[in-house]
Amino acid sequence: MEISVIIPVFNVELYLERAVNSILAQSIGDCIEIILVDDGSTDYSGQLCDQLAQNNKNISVIHQKNSGVSAARNAGIHAAKGTYIAFLDGDDYVINNMYEILLRNIKKENAEISCVGYSIHRRSGMKVERYNTKRRFVWNRQEAIFEMLSEKRFDFLCIDKLYKREQVIDHLFDTKIAIGEDRQFVFENINVCNKVVYEDICCYVYDRRDGSAMVSQFTEKNIVNYNVAKKMCDQVKTNYPNLRRVAECHLIRTAYKTLEKLEMVHEIPEEYADIRENLYSTIHSFKIRYSFGILSLRHIFALTLMKYCPILYIKICKIADV
Repeated sequence: MEISVIIPVFNVELYLERAVNSILAQSIGDCIEIILVDDGSTDYSGQLCDQLAQNNKNISVIHQKNSGVSAARNAGIHAAKGTYIAFLDGDDYVINNMYEILLRNIKKENAEISCVGYSIHRRSGMKVERYNTKRRFVWNRQEAIFEMLSEKRFDFLCIDKLYKREQVIDHLFDTKIAIGEDRQFVFENINVCNKVVYEDICCYVYDRRDGSAMVSQFTEKNIVNYNVAKKMCDQVKTNYPNLRRVAECHLIRTAYKTLEKLEMVHEIPEEYADIRENLYSTIHSFKIRYSFGILSLRHIFALTLMKYCPILYIKICKIADV
């Protein structure tokens, strides 16, 4: 097998078959093995995994006690037989030539990581595509880190990428991180790359639904995500001094997004009061002009609103989230 696609599964019985079928329908489907990692599901997902595996020799199943998405992905990596590794979340799906594009580019450029774009389907039915210009870019390590931190074309999601297994096996997911685990994983793997290739075409469909880890209420895990971003940006500033500005802009964006998540809570718990104050202080001390040319206009506008009109910004976010 050339590609192993790892799907962590936890209570996604309504969506799992769609995810698996989107892989089976791939233009290079015969070159792909699917590894379903049932992470202690309490619905019918575990049994559905077994049924799907019975019907296709290229599907295998791992059942484990609930240990989190990072542990599930790591289990899949260890079991993978493919030369390359990819990840798909059980409630998402992919367009039918995604892995052909990723595989073609990673081979053509002799890269360690190949990436495409993604679109977001919101629960309102609205579809949001990121760019989709069909352009292709090849970056060295430092260029890729810049692009990742600026998040204009390419970001920290692990699911829209293809990786060489021989590299990933030495740079696994941190099982202590429950939200934002992609950030550290992708950064650590890019940090040992010589070349990254990206084609700006929306092939991965991220289904934003109620109850998923990314849209659930603010918890301590969101603070962990911010701290991971801070640690990563400190590392970038040390190892790549000329990327200091983009690292600081990335951190301030993470700060305002963390604060946005906190302010969306109906009643902010008392234990988060100091965190809230520190985040506002960080944002108020940041000079907006410092982000020009690095952050997108959308992020600069959002950051400006959060700094000078936070009440208005949160109202807009709540309306958009309906």
